[in-house]
Amino acid sequence: MGTANSQNEIAEEGDFVVIGTYKSVRLAHEAGLAVLAAGHHYWVYAVEHLYALAVLPKHAETLRREVEIAQLKESILATRFD
Repeated sequence: MGTANSQNEIAEEGDFVVIGTYKSVRLAHEAGLAVLAAGHHYWVYAVEHLYALAVLPKHAETLRREVEIAQLKESILATRFD
């Protein structure tokens, strides 16, 4: 995804920061949708029996909050429609 220039810029940014771990790859990618909605890239990779959601370091704190907010909204909606 993205252009060659953006991929080169990402490669030059350095290490990624894990902003969440999930029991399934599906849950990790669902959380990643909040990152995409904020206009950023994300990566998911397996770590032992979990899946890590990772982003660039300079956006980690903001995106961690975005994911938390999205998950809170989802849980509120789920309880209203149960």
